Amino acid sequence: MVSEQKERNNRFGRIATKGVLGGLSGGFLLYLAFLFFRIAINAVAGTDIVPASTELGGFALGFATGVSLAFPTKE
Repeated sequence: MVSEQKERNNRFGRIATKGVLGGLSGGFLLYLAFLFFRIAINAVAGTDIVPASTELGGFALGFATGVSLAFPTKE
């Protein structure tokens, strides 16, 4: 009984760690992608068409996606 509980806690810890690390890496990649496209679009247009804090939304999307992919699904 104790061994099963300990294994369950270890499994949850691994899933949570994988989710946080996956979220950070996914968030960072989308942050950089959105930043690149924001700078490229604004440079070509010559004015601020894309708002300054758009890349933060990219980080949020990447982080949420990375965390959601870490959790197992029931099949």
